[in-house]
Amino acid sequence: MSIFNDPFVRSAHDPGVASFLKEVFIRIPLSLKTNQLVCKEWRDFIQNNLWDDQNTRNYFQTHVLEKRQRCGQFNETTVDLSVNIVNPVPVQVKCDDDLVLIDVSNIDAAELLLVNLHSHHRNVLKLGGFDLTKGEQLLYEIGHDFFVTAFSHRNKLLMWNKDGKLAGESEVTSDHLAYMRTVRVFKKQIFVLSRSKIYVLHKNADFEIVPFASVTCPESLGTVRSVVDYKKESQFLSAHDREVLVWDLDQDSAGPLRSIETDLVVDIARKDGVLSTVGSLQVPGVHLWNIDTGARIKLVNCNQETQTYLSRGIFFMLKLKGNHILVQGNYLYGMQSKNHFLHGVLNIKDYNLTLCKDDHGFEHCDISQSKSFFMDTERCVLIVNDYWS
Repeated sequence: MSIFNDPFVRSAHDPGVASFLKEVFIRIPLSLKTNQLVCKEWRDFIQNNLWDDQNTRNYFQTHVLEKRQRCGQFNETTVDLSVNIVNPVPVQVKCDDDLVLIDVSNIDAAELLLVNLHSHHRNVLKLGGFDLTKGEQLLYEIGHDFFVTAFSHRNKLLMWNKDGKLAGESEVTSDHLAYMRTVRVFKKQIFVLSRSKIYVLHKNADFEIVPFASVTCPESLGTVRSVVDYKKESQFLSAHDREVLVWDLDQDSAGPLRSIETDLVVDIARKDGVLSTVGSLQVPGVHLWNIDTGARIKLVNCNQETQTYLSRGIFFMLKLKGNHILVQGNYLYGMQSKNHFLHGVLNIKDYNLTLCKDDHGFEHCDISQSKSFFMDTERCVLIVNDYWS
């Protein structure tokens, strides 16, 4: 028996040896596929102790993904969408690691294109007619094992499994709801925002939508702009014209726990105890806040290119998946304004923001924790950059 293989044999009954070997392989994650080809003992150990261990996979997803995203290391795939995107509705792309949803509605009917990222199977959901002349919009959002659709001028949510099969539907509220601004999904929670009310619904184990609670925000706060989940299922944060509110539905009080003075916030995202905000023209750039103290956190260690984007960016959309960040808005070139995406890696521990190196310059894009997506409407294809596969 080779001296190199002996430790792998001993690791089966010696936890100390197994722990040592695990630490060795964790230090060389980008070479694991090569190491699996050395011999059966190495392959079995890597499979059983690294890939099949959830804690180790979480470590890789946090550290290896971030390194590959910063360095621009990815596998690129082009998916032919096989649809004509000629519509009066602005194209929206929403994705996770399994599914892509693209609004391909026309003036007469709402249609949603589903693309399975594993099989590249495509399916078009025909959702019926809607009234564009009155500003009605198709709303949709992806959850863990489902997605939801709604129309902005109707009091109803539809829930679908990721194969595009209708799983359930529900009224948002028994009260009159004339307009939904947006829908957000976090794990099993579904948030519906109107101008001054937030409706919270849950997806239960039977794939049913169950209304859970609602809160009414004071008119003095202005419009409810966005929402994000927090530590517990009962907690969330809401963005308004001048501040962000922290809520806990388990508390007896009808009002928020506290507020964070931010000036205008049009979109928010959260990682651990750090809140990210964007504020359009009134509050340019991306801003970080300590949720517990309400204090502003300064981004550090950013290179000159990133600092330029942050100082001139007028952003109105923000997404944060793991450490993968995407913001959309207008970037000022001299006296001209151009629609622009800032796509990068935000390390919450050291407050460092690094731009990714795979920006194709397309107008429509999205991110998941391990992928970035770019929509080429002229060629009618979706470009998928996978940092993990």
